[in-house]
Amino acid sequence: MIRAEVIPNDVLLTIAGSIGNCCVVKGLEKANINQAIVKIRPKEDIDSDYLSIFLNSKYGKFQTQRLANGAVQLNVNFSEVGDIRVIIPSLEIQRELVAEIEIARESRKQKLAEADALLSSLDDYLLEQLGLTTPEKSDRLTFAVRSGQLGNKIDAYSNQTHFRKLFKFLETHELPILKLQDLAIDIFSGTTPTAGGDSYTEDLDGIPFVRSGEITKDGEVRETHELLIKPEIHNGIMRRSQLMYGDLLIAIVGATIGSVGVYNRSTPANINQAIAAVRLNNSVLPEYVRWFLSSPIGQLILDFFKRPVARANINLEEISQIPVPIPSIAIQEKIAQEVQTRRELARKLRSEAETQWDAAKLRFETRLLEG
Repeated sequence: MIRAEVIPNDVLLTIAGSIGNCCVVKGLEKANINQAIVKIRPKEDIDSDYLSIFLNSKYGKFQTQRLANGAVQLNVNFSEVGDIRVIIPSLEIQRELVAEIEIARESRKQKLAEADALLSSLDDYLLEQLGLTTPEKSDRLTFAVRSGQLGNKIDAYSNQTHFRKLFKFLETHELPILKLQDLAIDIFSGTTPTAGGDSYTEDLDGIPFVRSGEITKDGEVRETHELLIKPEIHNGIMRRSQLMYGDLLIAIVGATIGSVGVYNRSTPANINQAIAAVRLNNSVLPEYVRWFLSSPIGQLILDFFKRPVARANINLEEISQIPVPIPSIAIQEKIAQEVQTRRELARKLRSEAETQWDAAKLRFETRLLEG
């Protein structure tokens, strides 16, 4: 594996799978690479960081991806990598360009860190407002449970110690604890028409078909026109699962289980069976319930209700039994507003970080063209 050995300042370029990604080896004494990566050891008059930045630029990626071929998985022939043309200014200018990019990279990193810090502090803020703390998860195994402690769920997973501690704590909390069925006008789910059938349309009057993947990490429901159903299907066999503004959506099947969002649009839409929609009454704000269920305690509650089988799932009856602490409307509004403010600020920081980073890359590319 001597030919595959890499050392600090070697430049690595992916030539299979995700083609054209490039980096410089840092902080490693020695390492080895596989067949999906090619090693480039620059000459003395070429700065490794400059070469990596160039290959990651649109000029480098265009050439790398142009060399790609293959029917099943795209790849670049190892011998063709040497044909990639690189603009080589003086070593002094190379290092100057690298320094400018590094300043922009560090600025981007700081803004993204600020955004992450804002979001990570939300859980503590929400639980503090409610006077709640997340019970510690114990590694202690439970071998026996008294019959009086058993509820409707008698499986080993849901009778773990930390679940029982959580529900006992909620029962004794000073805030009213109501189940979703007591807060809801309706709880429903949808269905999926036969794939490739005549229920779907590409016409502009088609109705967006919302799936669990449209519920984002930020608790939004992404607008989608990827899959549209015909209006007669929306108003016919799928009439029961039509969405309204303010509906709380919870992913209840598969990899996205536990994702929570609010449908904040007045345009018609429908859902499939992987989503539970909860239409809440006026005693609670959808935004507040969304943030509570997205918090560590809310996620722990959803984890309790899901079945840990090959494809985890929660049914509508179990969704109806989810307990939610209910503070005053004023506290709910305060929590929802604070969460929204911090998320918007985090989104702004992320947008600024990416905009400044894109501008720095554009300046790099422009200076290359200017010679």
